[in-house]
Amino acid sequence: MSVFDGLPGIFKSTFGRPVVYTPIATGVALPTFTAIYTRRPIAIVLDGDAPADGDVRTLDLALTDVAAPAEGDLVTLPATVSEAAEGPFKIVPPIRPDGEGMVAVMLEHTT
Repeated sequence: MSVFDGLPGIFKSTFGRPVVYTPIATGVALPTFTAIYTRRPIAIVLDGDAPADGDVRTLDLALTDVAAPAEGDLVTLPATVSEAAEGPFKIVPPIRPDGEGMVAVMLEHTT
């Protein structure tokens, strides 16, 4: 037993929110589960133009919920009592497993 056993569940229950996850391979949504969604503001500068505001969105999920997250899979965050619905998003590279049962994926709005 590792000192890290159980940490994904603790992180998800403390910082997580419900997620609807649809693998692109099947097109069928998995049962709703909890994952950690983060939205960080960034400044975007293109060819010397004035910076524009943007954001980076990531989702940290447990490999017990999604065994093999893949580029193009879809994610929607349903509304909760304290948070508005967001998405749909698609997963874009990089997909980064942490070696302890969690994986971080980047999200991009779909159109």
